[in-house]
Amino acid sequence: MRKYIILLLFVALMLACVRLPFVKQTPTPLPGWRSPVYQLLLEDSSFPEGWKDEFPNETEKDPTINHVYRIWGRGYLPGTVEQSIQRAYTEERAIKTYQNLQSQFTPTPSVFDDVFIPLESPEEVSFVSEVADEWKFACGWQTIPFCVLIARYRNYTTEMRLALETEDILNPGELTDGLTYLEIENVLQEVDLKFSEFLIQNPQ
Repeated sequence: MRKYIILLLFVALMLACVRLPFVKQTPTPLPGWRSPVYQLLLEDSSFPEGWKDEFPNETEKDPTINHVYRIWGRGYLPGTVEQSIQRAYTEERAIKTYQNLQSQFTPTPSVFDDVFIPLESPEEVSFVSEVADEWKFACGWQTIPFCVLIARYRNYTTEMRLALETEDILNPGELTDGLTYLEIENVLQEVDLKFSEFLIQNPQ
């Protein structure tokens, strides 16, 4: 009996010292893992005069928060811009997040939509990031005209919905409230610059 107990203890000790192949190891955090994610959100200066942050959230400054969100607008005017950023622990998880967000590009029309135009890449906006690992941008019309950006930079995924200023289909000669194509292109460049600088400061 005593030999049996000693043998069991020996086997248990050996197993504790050996890294079993079926035990999944925790991956090493990517560079910048504990940098506050909110610092990657756009600033008011990224928008034309009059646009400002209308959804401030002090808790987002906590570096442990992995999902941050912000809304910009012009007070009483209806057009807004929304941005969210999600940080994943691994690049593989960020890829899945990016893939899941692709449903934004195939919205389902509802009975409440006076106008519905499927999202597609506009000729008026030519900018495409050369830094992002994945990038998709398109504009359409669902009750109001808007554009959507979904981009992945390493283990960060950002999603934007931007109200578009264009001729109102329901009221010819009038403009909808939002950003012009040129202003939207400038915003896209600002997004790319934010992440590009971050990646340079936190190389793999």
